[in-house]
Amino acid sequence: MSKNSNDIRSSETNHFQKVGDKIKALRLKHKMSQRGFGDRTGVHFTQLVRYENGRVLPSAKVLNRICESMEIPTSYFAEELIFMEKGSIENEKLTEIAKAIDLMKGLPTKEIKQINKLMAMDAI
Repeated sequence: MSKNSNDIRSSETNHFQKVGDKIKALRLKHKMSQRGFGDRTGVHFTQLVRYENGRVLPSAKVLNRICESMEIPTSYFAEELIFMEKGSIENEKLTEIAKAIDLMKGLPTKEIKQINKLMAMDAI
């Protein structure tokens, strides 16, 4: 295996772990067990273990569902969602997304929930 292949794999592994760490931090912040968090978010607890351990990367749809069920803005996972779409989104669109995330930060929870629902529908 070439050095570049190892670098890509290492980057993906680090990214998987970073996503898992954020999911775990969110769960612990709400003082929830893996099973309780899974019940609330619709993610089976065994799959949640895989996410938290960095073995599997959740899809954008799963990350959106977690945000919606935990009543947090999707900007919580913005960096992860951008990384997942990196190959298919042009730099101009990344800038637009970053601006939209900044605008969302000050919105009331009700409006954030509505935006999350619209984004989830678009991801289907």
